[in-house]
This record gives sequence, C-alpha cells and structure tokens, in this order.
Amino acid sequence: MQTSKLSVVIPSIGRGSLSMLIDSLECHGANWIQEIIVVLDPTFSQQPAHFHRESQSCPLLFVTSPGPGVNRARNYGGGLAKGGLVAFLDDDVELESSRFFEETLKIFRRPTVVAVGGDYGTVDGTDIWGRGYNALCSVWRASAGQGPAAMLLGGCMVVRREVWTAAGGFDENIIYGGSESMLICNLRSAHGEVVFSPQLRVTHRTHGRGLAHWLWVAFRQGCAKKQTSSHLPSFWQRLASVAEAMGQLPLKGVWAFFFFTPLFLVSSRCGSLCAALMAGRSVCRGSKKTTARSNY
Repeated sequence: MQTSKLSVVIPSIGRGSLSMLIDSLECHGANWIQEIIVVLDPTFSQQPAHFHRESQSCPLLFVTSPGPGVNRARNYGGGLAKGGLVAFLDDDVELESSRFFEETLKIFRRPTVVAVGGDYGTVDGTDIWGRGYNALCSVWRASAGQGPAAMLLGGCMVVRREVWTAAGGFDENIIYGGSESMLICNLRSAHGEVVFSPQLRVTHRTHGRGLAHWLWVAFRQGCAKKQTSSHLPSFWQRLASVAEAMGQLPLKGVWAFFFFTPLFLVSSRCGSLCAALMAGRSVCRGSKKTTARSNY
C-alpha cells in the first residue's frame, strides 16, 4: 500500500479547465495525494460557485492569494501545504495517468533529488498556436538544462518542501513570464539534482487563446529573460539539445514549432529590449538624483 503522499498546489485564475484537472487528480491520484490546495488570484476570486466544488476522494481547499501573480499564489499555497513533497500544477493542465505519481516517488527515493518535472502534451483539436507553444516549451526545456541540472516547466513540477522553503520559494517580483526559472536555477546550482522525466508529462490545454495571447506571453517572458540567461548552457550545447528535442516531437508538433516560433521569438526579443530600456531609464534617473544631491 502506498503511504507517501503529496500536497498539490494549483495557482488558478478560474479557468474552466480547473475542474478537469481536479477530476484527473481524483481519478489517478486518490491513493497518492494528501491534499489539493487551489489558490485563486484575487482578481478572479469571485468566480461562479461551480469552481468551489467538493472532492470525492481528496481533501480540497480553496483559498485566495494575498496578491496578484502566479508566483505569489504558488508561495502562498506551498506555505499551507503539509506534505513533504509539493506538486505545483497550473490550472490548464491535466494528468494523463497514475504514472505521474509512481514516477515522482520513485525518483525522490534518491535523497539528492530536490525537484522533478515533465513535459506538456497536446490534445487533438488544438490550434496551431497552442500546439506550437507546447512544442516550443518542450524544446526550450530540453535546451536549458542538462542531466541532473534539468530545466522544468512551471505548470508541471514537484519539489521537496523543505528545500523549496530553504531556496526562498518562487520570486514574487515576477508576476508573469519565466516565473519559475530562477527557482529552478537556484535549486539545481545550490541544492541538489533537478530531474526531468517524460513519465511526468501532463496535457496542457490551450483552448480559446489566439495568437495575440501567445505574443503577449512571449513579450512578458522576454522582459524576464535576463534573469536566467547566465544560468543556461553554452550556445552550442543548447543547439545540440534543440536538435535532439526536435527529433522527439510528433510531425504536427514540428510543423507548428517552425510556424509559431519565429513570431514568438520576435515578440520575446521586443520584451527583452523593452526591459533593457526601462532599466536604462531607471539608472539614468538614479544618476541624475545623485548628481543633484552632490551639486546641492
């Protein structure tokens, strides 16, 4: 009989897919889950009552985050969690089988492992933008880490709670865009092994989001890119990893990747330039104030 159990924390903006995620947790994780904590963004905390549902098999708690942003919600839920392992799942993913829990606990038997995660799968009928984004996430994750220093996707990761706390949790200054990357870089450089497993793949549902949404995602991620760029492998290592990851994609994913990625990268670059410009202006203002005080 399985005795080790996980706490599941779900930061949510009230998407309808939240119910599908909870259904999948009940179906595949009843014997593995200690509790499910749904943390609603305060902007969306007054959602219709069907979000505040009862769970048939797992203790289910709905709380409101103390402020906006996915990282603040993750930290708040993680602080309430009781399990030694905490799974952070976004409200637009869905578990595919109980292998997620079986593989997680198998990997965590190694005491050096501090975090594990998987990839995003795509359901039939997903448009080219959503399919392209999922493919890009898989390729980026593969190119941004190596071996026991893997990069993980924020919508699908499990951490040791004590180590996560010691690392300072997620950066709450990042409201959106590359929100989990700094924590992963911190964990893998100072705390232990960060492991990717294809067995931890989740279905990432992107229905109803058009190109404009993904370009905005790219822009916000570009704004935060500088914070993690120094932690990534060399260009040639990343290029080799990209080629290998592309070989793992289904044919539809490859076509979507090549169609979607150039648009995404252009918008991301605009975000990086905007962040650099804003940082430059802040430095200039600070210099002017210092000069003014000196002259006075």
